[in-house]
Amino acid sequence: MQKYFNSKCTLVGIYYYSAYFEESAGQKSFFEMLSRKGFILRVKKIRKIMNGDGTITLKGNCDTDMVVDAVARMQEYDTAVIMSGDSDFVSLVNLLRGKNKKVVIVSTRWHVAKDLIDAANHYFDINKFRMAWELENKV
Repeated sequence: MQKYFNSKCTLVGIYYYSAYFEESAGQKSFFEMLSRKGFILRVKKIRKIMNGDGTITLKGNCDTDMVVDAVARMQEYDTAVIMSGDSDFVSLVNLLRGKNKKVVIVSTRWHVAKDLIDAANHYFDINKFRMAWELENKV
């Protein structure tokens, strides 16, 4: 993916946001691989919150971290590519577009909010997009 975007534009950075289970060796390996490939990682431990009824809620939201980075580095890019379908990002997309930034949403067709698609300049189904970048990598 990084090779694809480098061939199309000047990258300011590729960020990866995730929450993780501390005891997961698989996730740790995955994060190490992304780091070696040049991704900027924003990861946090999943918190376990005990509810009043004795059940446990797992929390590991990274949405705010992504918004803070997008806004803090706004002067460094002209296009933001957001790989999410979460409607929570509509406000960010509107803010960026209000600052004359282009916003591209990449997600799966059935896991993307219609209002997020409507707010963005472009939407790509990741399955179709993936085929395009895989074809370019073979050439």
